[in-house]
Amino acid sequence: MSEILPGIVVTGASGFIGRHFVIAVSGKFRLFCIARRSQKEVGIPYHKNIHWLQLDITNQKNLLNALRYIKDHGGAEYVLHLAGYYDFTMKENLAYEQINVTGTRYVLDMSKVLGIKRFIFSSSLAACKFPSNNNVLTKRVLLMRIFLTHEAKEKKKKSYKNMRRSFHVQLSGLQPYTVTGVNTLCYICF
Repeated sequence: MSEILPGIVVTGASGFIGRHFVIAVSGKFRLFCIARRSQKEVGIPYHKNIHWLQLDITNQKNLLNALRYIKDHGGAEYVLHLAGYYDFTMKENLAYEQINVTGTRYVLDMSKVLGIKRFIFSSSLAACKFPSNNNVLTKRVLLMRIFLTHEAKEKKKKSYKNMRRSFHVQLSGLQPYTVTGVNTLCYICF
């Protein structure tokens, strides 16, 4: 009798970190990779443990189809949420709200239905305003920054509180301060 490998949903699987993560752990986990680009396009070789779901996380109907697929293929215990948008110009952009707020909400909703044990999200330090007066940058601050735009502070607080009440799961933040790559080598600093 063979043991079923644990499952991980990886959003942003075609990005730099996602691509390297998927390749590195494909022999140890069943991976449900959600990405806008194809597996072939980003150079991830075929592996029996990789289930590639090419879709946009801002499309709730497609995520519901992905949820059904994941359930039908043994489910998942973890989510590594790497999909995100950041514009270094700091100008307001609709894509920020659609991907980082709406898309993340949809992924959280999917995670809740799947019974995910741990939801790991990433955020760029560049997307965060550093705390002043020697205050600490906490997981709570990072999580709040994912959900809503810079201008909606009250909405941000309300959204975070509602999410915490309705979603009982371990939350972990991953916030690398620099990510660089040389050929196929990946360096991530924390």
